[in-house]
Amino acid sequence: MLLSLNWLKQYIDLPKNLAPKQLADDLTMATVEVESVKNMAEDFEKIVVGKVVKLEKHPNADKLKLAYVDIGYENIKTLKHKDKLVKIVCGGTNLYEGMLAAVALPGAKVKWHGQGEPVVLEKAKIRGEESFGMICASNEIGLQDMFPCGKMEVTDLSKVEGIKIGQPLSQALGLDDVVVEIENKSLTNRPDLWNHYGMARELAAIYKTKLKELNLFDKFKTQNSKLEIKISNKKLCSRYIGCVVNNVKIKKSPEWLIKRLEAVGMRAINNIVDITNYVMLDVGEPMHAFDKSKIQNPKIIVRTAKKGEKIKTLDGELRQLDETMLVIADAEKPIAVAGIMGGANSEVDEKTQSIVLEAATFDPISVRKTAQKLGLRTEASIRFEKNLDPNLAELGMRRALKLIKEILPEAEIGPMVDVDYSSKKRIAIKVEHEFLEKRVGQKLDTRVVVDVLERLGFVVKTQNTIPSTRDKAQESVLYNILVPTWRATGDVSIPEDIVEEVARIYGYDNLKEKIEMAEMRKAVYQREFEIEKKVKDYLSLGCGMNEVFNYPWTEEGVLKNLGFLDPN
Repeated sequence: MLLSLNWLKQYIDLPKNLAPKQLADDLTMATVEVESVKNMAEDFEKIVVGKVVKLEKHPNADKLKLAYVDIGYENIKTLKHKDKLVKIVCGGTNLYEGMLAAVALPGAKVKWHGQGEPVVLEKAKIRGEESFGMICASNEIGLQDMFPCGKMEVTDLSKVEGIKIGQPLSQALGLDDVVVEIENKSLTNRPDLWNHYGMARELAAIYKTKLKELNLFDKFKTQNSKLEIKISNKKLCSRYIGCVVNNVKIKKSPEWLIKRLEAVGMRAINNIVDITNYVMLDVGEPMHAFDKSKIQNPKIIVRTAKKGEKIKTLDGELRQLDETMLVIADAEKPIAVAGIMGGANSEVDEKTQSIVLEAATFDPISVRKTAQKLGLRTEASIRFEKNLDPNLAELGMRRALKLIKEILPEAEIGPMVDVDYSSKKRIAIKVEHEFLEKRVGQKLDTRVVVDVLERLGFVVKTQNTIPSTRDKAQESVLYNILVPTWRATGDVSIPEDIVEEVARIYGYDNLKEKIEMAEMRKAVYQREFEIEKKVKDYLSLGCGMNEVFNYPWTEEGVLKNLGFLDPN
């Protein structure tokens, strides 16, 4: 999983001068394994925004031009250049005076014509004319997806909002981010961390800082909704929230949203789809948007598939469903495979004017089995498989609606229809302070224990008690702990889980080393093992036999192929 440091900073004020590598080390020690830290700006070192002030023909080459470029006073000073403009020889066919372009200065790394490995640019003479840099095509600096260019065309930045002459290109394009890659297996038991807000909450606990509140939508219409929702299988879907949004215009997402998604490896599609993907990466709730005009009535039915039903999913594949698979349907047909992928028959496209937004809680086992049967694992299914907090559905819906209203102010947001069968029972755990100290291996201040747990979102009440493990009556502290809902889906349920929470946030490296002493006792003589060893030695050394350890269980088909079973 990829995390954007700029995204995390939206929710938490990290310690000043905290190096990304130190953050990675702290996360690895306390929570999850960090595989790598990538500073995106490093790819654009010594590449700046320049303005083409004047163009002249190259005296010795018909296809080349002499471009006189303003790269900003500070860059001129750094280069110790004698003139206010730098001269660059360029063959770009789309060059024009006044154009803002990506200018690579001596020392920058570029790919010649987008081919091969990056090379370090140097000041050069091209056909007898000095060139103090390079006006870059997008594929020469890895921006071909953001700025598609024709053959022999350079990157035109003139339409980029807020761009300034002399500005580092990474800063101008919002690529001055640090991307942290998390090893997914270390996150398996922590569904609350498969998003930026959850990880920010964890970092807030580690660094003893405040977590900022989410910006959520709360101005719902009060009239009755025309959207009907029915959950036919409450075991496989414990909560389903739908909301109709009218007067929607499908268009390109704003640049900030596109950059956020691209920073963590997600492709931008359109504003509505991008918002649903953003919310999944933001708060951890996978969402989906249906075109309302393609849903009958409109009515949403959450049910298992009927015998013989098929659905063409958004990836263009026609998929055969079976009666164990949970689907989202209207009155006539399946319109999505629950928790995995939407159907092409309800896809949001450029003609969409109204949508039905979905946020739900699906059974993790059902989602995983269906994904395996269909051979279709998605970012959504990966998260649902981990067992999500039912409260996340409402959080995700309100977050998505807030973004829709910000990006499309004219959108009309209807009331939220919430069908909720999820359990409201909270997990409570009692832990004795002596139990904690014994498992951790050292004395702990009760105030430290309470502080750590409360920073992680646990509700803690203490009371004096007589510990059950002591012979002598001596007062200790009993912690009555209420587990937060985002940690109560199989992650934290027993006292030992509380020990782990305290130890990792307190810091494993803060625990004192202690050498345990134990009495060495003579091994007990066991005659039967001695006989067994002698028999094995005789059979192997004396008779030339080999000892074989067979697999206890073997698939029946394998045994038939090996000839050990009658094929009939």
